[in-house]
Amino acid sequence: MATAEARRAKNRALENEDAASLKLGTTEFFDDQTTIALSINEVNLMLEQLERQADNASIETAFDPPLRQFEIAQLATLCPMESEEAKSLIPSIQEHVDDDRLQHLLNEVAAMRKFQT
Repeated sequence: MATAEARRAKNRALENEDAASLKLGTTEFFDDQTTIALSINEVNLMLEQLERQADNASIETAFDPPLRQFEIAQLATLCPMESEEAKSLIPSIQEHVDDDRLQHLLNEVAAMRKFQT
């Protein structure tokens, strides 16, 4: 019985939609009167920003305690290849990161850089 009600509700919603007159329907997430349409470029920019935030979050939480924003920025800018090089360039990393975990992170960053170029 619940599925029949759901079908009727869906059919009523479809009856209220008409693309020719820009009646695009209404859901809990979309209201055709107040929702702003985004271009493909705007959506792409938003997705890139979300990806960058996710990348930074995964780097920050890979260590306990997590790396500080300054340390992440320095790793990304200086691109050290070895953990000893990273620790000599960014002395604060020595306080809370062991060589193996840091080397693993550096290898991941190097692999990401290969795909970006």
